[in-house]
Amino acid sequence: MITQREIAPIYLYGYAIIFAGLSLAFIDDTNFQWIKTRVGILTLSGSAVAFIAAVSRHKRHVEFIYHEIHALSMMLFGISILFFCDNPRDLTYITSFLLFFYAFSEIIFCNLLYNLSQRVVSRIVGIRLTIALIVGIGAVVAISFKESSFQIFAFLLVLIGVNVIFYVPVLKYGPSGRLKASNTAS
Repeated sequence: MITQREIAPIYLYGYAIIFAGLSLAFIDDTNFQWIKTRVGILTLSGSAVAFIAAVSRHKRHVEFIYHEIHALSMMLFGISILFFCDNPRDLTYITSFLLFFYAFSEIIFCNLLYNLSQRVVSRIVGIRLTIALIVGIGAVVAISFKESSFQIFAFLLVLIGVNVIFYVPVLKYGPSGRLKASNTAS
């Protein structure tokens, strides 16, 4: 059974992504260093908590392995921003790479769910695939429209954070609303 203690860090992770995204919406040349540091610390700390929670699971659900992968990518994103990002152009490249990774890994995760011998809810997979496509296409659009790229990135990170938060009840209760006790992929 998945407890509230096990999923609370994933909520924190989702909120950290949302706040990082909101921070990007207000970036400009005068406050770049402050926003960069804030985004880096938020993503690094939120993903570290989610990673520790996912790794510490005794029974390895595919959903928690997925969170390990995403948390690792967000940790690398935070580290890259804090230590290797010197200007808005670097931040654009690093953020677009993260968003492309997110989109492709989400599609691969959905494909993995269908290849398991477990029950899969098509509606949840459809929503996740739609979000993956929005994030992937949005990253391309953000790169194309440099004057509003950070606002687009902000929207996409908020969307990812909301997706993480809305997915937590599915981790705990499953799509039926009943408390999960077995290893079912949702």
